Amino acid sequence: MSDGELLTVRQASELLGNTVQHIRLLARTGQLKASKLGRDWIMDRDAIMDLKTKRATTPLITLNKRSRKPVAEIVLESRNEYISERLIPDLERFNLTHKVKRMTLEEDSKPLVEDNTRQLEIGGIDEIASSVESAAAKVSVDPRNRLNELTATEWLPETVSVWVQKGLGASHPDAQIERQHPAPFSFSDVARLIRFFTKRNAVVLDPFVGVGSTLKACALHERFGIGIELNPRYVKLTHERLLRELPDNIVSNHAQKVIEGDARDILPQLSENSVDLIVTSPPYGNILHKEDHKARRERIANGLDTHYSEDPRDLGNIQDYEVFLTEVSRILGACGRVLKSKKYMTVVVSDFRHGSKYVMFHADLARSLEAYDFRLRGMIVLYQRHKRVYPYGYPYSFVPNIHNQLILVMQNEKQ
Repeated sequence: MSDGELLTVRQASELLGNTVQHIRLLARTGQLKASKLGRDWIMDRDAIMDLKTKRATTPLITLNKRSRKPVAEIVLESRNEYISERLIPDLERFNLTHKVKRMTLEEDSKPLVEDNTRQLEIGGIDEIASSVESAAAKVSVDPRNRLNELTATEWLPETVSVWVQKGLGASHPDAQIERQHPAPFSFSDVARLIRFFTKRNAVVLDPFVGVGSTLKACALHERFGIGIELNPRYVKLTHERLLRELPDNIVSNHAQKVIEGDARDILPQLSENSVDLIVTSPPYGNILHKEDHKARRERIANGLDTHYSEDPRDLGNIQDYEVFLTEVSRILGACGRVLKSKKYMTVVVSDFRHGSKYVMFHADLARSLEAYDFRLRGMIVLYQRHKRVYPYGYPYSFVPNIHNQLILVMQNEKQ
């Protein structure tokens, strides 16, 4: 096997001569550089060989007599959040939000670390310092990686073709502005795309920015965001959201720009080859005007918008699907001029039903964008497991509850 190869838990156990359970414990406690993939772990072969050479598994054999739990595991419990969420292990270089989280966790765990250090000294084991350091050790990024700042173990889970949508929940204080939009998408999901397709200080453009999910994600992850929005109310909510939901001074560190207007008018004014990533969720056409029992229950009853606006320029007010598809494609196609060659455009869309017809919007849009030199490189299913289930079609015919969105990954092939 070559250097840099990723191993499964079973392969690592065979290489080390330990049980599968022991390897999982190494990964869970942070003594082994690993990343969660589904219900199990993946790890770098170099880290396995380093453990084999240094015999670094010794501390895990010693148990805390009080709880019958490995001491190293207790010490590192508060740090597992960073491992399980696949965030950058190099905590010192991570952005402000997670620095604050790290400092809080370290402050909360001080008595615990000191207590277990004394226990280890009694047991004759002095490796606690190296164990703690290994959990936050800097992990190198392959010098050939010009796309992002992810390590191999961080990269692989992001290529799994099904993601579970992550939101804050309807009752969360920071979700109240987002809920004002009739079709928002989570800044957490946007952040995954931004972190995979760009490096820090990159420029990200969203031509349908809505209430600013993309700009919030850019600010949190040290990218410069540009958002275009037709509805002046949503522009105002975006400004309010950035001021209310971001930590102090983070906006000044990486300024986000919101431009009010029609993307068809604004895009020609932006500089050519000035953007590193396009990430957006275009309007859904007139399907939002359908006020079924789902809309009445979830939005009208709560005084929330059920459609974007009454503006005749609003793509959400176009009645004819073919005209709507043409206009959306025209706007996204125009993004190719400002997007650098070989860079990516990620588009979050949803298929929908129109009467008895099922419309494959994602496929129609991907085909239309080929005329603008965009090529489909893949698709991610965004599973919305939080959504309610309604008895559509029961008991006469099959009518699906659409609980997913689709993320089109397009690459700019312009010369």
